[in-house]
Amino acid sequence: MIVDHIEPVLSDVVITSYEGDYDDDTGEFHGMGYAKLDNECQYDGKFKNGKFHGKGKFTWANGVVYEGDFQDNQITGTGTYTYIDGSIYTGQVLNGKRHGNGKLVNSLQQSYEGEWKHGLRHGVGRMSFTEEGTMIYHVRIVFCHFTSVF
Repeated sequence: MIVDHIEPVLSDVVITSYEGDYDDDTGEFHGMGYAKLDNECQYDGKFKNGKFHGKGKFTWANGVVYEGDFQDNQITGTGTYTYIDGSIYTGQVLNGKRHGNGKLVNSLQQSYEGEWKHGLRHGVGRMSFTEEGTMIYHVRIVFCHFTSVF
């Protein structure tokens, strides 16, 4: 199961155009808005004090999309990554990485559902390697190595 590793750093974003709500007192982006960035990325969602904060959708120039929670310009909370190869991750994220509980399904319908740590499968999970779901393993993964737990 190969999926591009996206490790976004959103704190350094440079917004080139913005449509949406402003804070009347500070003039910062605040409320719902749509922003285009200097690196051809886009953000559509909630802003707070000039930062991505709340529910939103971020689209990278290469077509990868994240839709979910943002906190102070970081992808943190719960959301869904849709990768250009058709793979989809839905679950918890921390600073842009899969972290906590989540499910990754690739374009062949092979999947891993379980615990993640710093973007890697780590902990207890369930792996399915066929479209029919006939080869299902319950695993405990530590440092990307796994052993069966029956």
